[in-house]
Amino acid sequence: MVSDHDAHRRFTWDAQCRAASSGLTCALIDSEGRDQTASAVWTVTGPATVTAPGQVQTTAYGEVFVSAGYADAFGRFEVRAFNHFLADPPRAARRFHFLGGLVRESSGDQVIPDARVTILDGYNVGRGGATESNGHYTIDPVLTGEDFTVRAEKTGYEPLTRTYRVDDPVSSGAPGNSPFLDLRLARLPG
Repeated sequence: MVSDHDAHRRFTWDAQCRAASSGLTCALIDSEGRDQTASAVWTVTGPATVTAPGQVQTTAYGEVFVSAGYADAFGRFEVRAFNHFLADPPRAARRFHFLGGLVRESSGDQVIPDARVTILDGYNVGRGGATESNGHYTIDPVLTGEDFTVRAEKTGYEPLTRTYRVDDPVSSGAPGNSPFLDLRLARLPG
């Protein structure tokens, strides 16, 4: 007999979508490396349609959410995996990811809670958040493949502005910029 824990572990899924010339090509892979694309139920929200299992046709400019659902052989688990893209036909769709990291003092490793981190330009303009008590921030979602300016600031520190780009973690080729960007602020004198 298979325990719920073993069955759950066995049915861990990964849905990966890649931009194709006419939309998105997606695959649903289980934890044992088996392709479950044809067995999954694919749904989209936004300017796109599912044309075949794992095939998504983008139809207009806008944000597209792709999900895949699957139940195990016993019908006990419904697994859902999600991907988020910006469709801009006829160009290839671009994935949304996140930006996160730590904000620390420049003179050491002391984290800075309640610092504000904001994206100042590009598609992601205005997205941001405050650091937690451990100095960690997350901005989600962030459009990949686009340079943007990020600013970290807190009263008593000199603001820091950096240009950065988060690259698509699924794109082919050499690895690019990760979604992790640590920032260091200098304390103002006085």
